[in-house]
Amino acid sequence: MGASSVHRILLSICFALVLSSSSRASSDSPAQIWYDAHLVIAPGPDAPLNIEWTLKQEPLRTRAELTAELAKIEDFPNHPKRLAIQNQLAILDYGRALGYRFMYAGEHAWYFWFEMPIPGGMSLYAGGLEKTRWMLAAHPGGSQLTIIRSGKPFPRGSNVSRILDQARGHLATLLTAGIGLRHMAIVESDAGSDSWSALLGSGTEGDVVRLTGGWIDDARFPIVRVAETIRDGVVVSRIDYSAHEWVPDLGIAVPMRVDQLDSNGLANRYRVLSIGLVSRKEVEQYAQRPGEDRLSDLGVSPVILDFGDPDKATKEMFRDTPMLTWSLSD
Repeated sequence: MGASSVHRILLSICFALVLSSSSRASSDSPAQIWYDAHLVIAPGPDAPLNIEWTLKQEPLRTRAELTAELAKIEDFPNHPKRLAIQNQLAILDYGRALGYRFMYAGEHAWYFWFEMPIPGGMSLYAGGLEKTRWMLAAHPGGSQLTIIRSGKPFPRGSNVSRILDQARGHLATLLTAGIGLRHMAIVESDAGSDSWSALLGSGTEGDVVRLTGGWIDDARFPIVRVAETIRDGVVVSRIDYSAHEWVPDLGIAVPMRVDQLDSNGLANRYRVLSIGLVSRKEVEQYAQRPGEDRLSDLGVSPVILDFGDPDKATKEMFRDTPMLTWSLSD
């Protein structure tokens, strides 16, 4: 049995013992207060969230290093590292922060917009209501509006649900130490006068999250300063949080600067521009499939692929393409 297997078994036993005992974090511990306040941030219909931020990605290697590594695999077009290297070179070419906006009232009322690092400028808009999801790729050279409907087949590459997952991934990084919708429990915590720490896990062989925190002076409310995701005993992601501001509407201190180092060789520099609550009605207005007036306001006249009611040309175009189906329970 390898060392990593032993580590996972011991970790699972440790979680089981901790979760079944009275040694879990008390309800008034800093870790538990932070957890209870933040892990409800995946808001439901009564607390729609609106957040805007910028994100600048910075490769951890220089252009020369990336170019040299790409040259080594020039004769291997399917090399697994090729796409990641090309992506990092494209990020270096683009060179500026990208804008994002996410409005979220739950699974069936959401809207996400972000810029893409593509020459000429490109934005992607996406949204969803109870039975319909859509995405609009808007580019000066041509645009496309894709629509999927509950229970109707669509091509794998048109899965709008991946856009929602991406938006929630950003939200998890910004506000919940990367935990997001995962069910994790505090299995260890400690607090001093100036700082506190905690270890979170699921009780299985999954990731462990180690938090190091303190308090925001204005409200004496616990904040996370560093979150590390640990897999098989190795730190695979580190997120540093700073410039916290108290947001009364949410009842939490929001970090306005978030810096993440990931396992893909990128530093992700987030800067939160605004955050607060909005009405569900406003979210639903943005979440609706854009009509002619809205498309005109955006300055686009897109090709429309409606897989909920495909025309003959669309059916023929994707006749041999593997299809997926989205349902209300997804």
